Amino acid sequence: MTVYNAAIPQPGDLISNSQSQILGNFIQLNTQFAIDHTAFNTGTGNGDGFHKQVTLNVPLGADPVVAGDKGVVYDKKVAGVSQLFFANSAIATQLTGYSVTASQATASGGLILQYGVGTATVAGATITFPTAFAHCYSVQICGRGTASRVVGVGAIAAANFVAYSNGGNQDIYYLAIGN
Repeated sequence: MTVYNAAIPQPGDLISNSQSQILGNFIQLNTQFAIDHTAFNTGTGNGDGFHKQVTLNVPLGADPVVAGDKGVVYDKKVAGVSQLFFANSAIATQLTGYSVTASQATASGGLILQYGVGTATVAGATITFPTAFAHCYSVQICGRGTASRVVGVGAIAAANFVAYSNGGNQDIYYLAIGN
């Protein structure tokens, strides 16, 4: 197997003596380049430097420090599984690896969706989320079952919301969005 040698050629080398070493370096460069790129080849289709894939070698243990207007795509382990992240000087955002439970989904970027059922009342019923949000941005509700009362959302907090109906108890579905 040819191994790349960064010390080839030396300033005093004669091309006739180091030609095989230089050729070996070029072969090794093309072999390494072809791992994630379209390989160089003879003729007009030289690969143009396009990627076939991107292989990230070692997951980072922490988010990198990014300065200025740069952006970085990197691999970091979350709960023992490699996930893809993007970071700039302001924020690091997880791009892959969301989780779903019976009442909650966590999407990339930290957005959390919680959903469930409850009962709205004329006086307003407090419905508690399975897990409190840091910030709850929105709650949407709709009636379920055969009753057809108008339902609405009152106060929204990190841990709960108030559900109203216009004429008696009304079973509802809810979807809450937050982080």
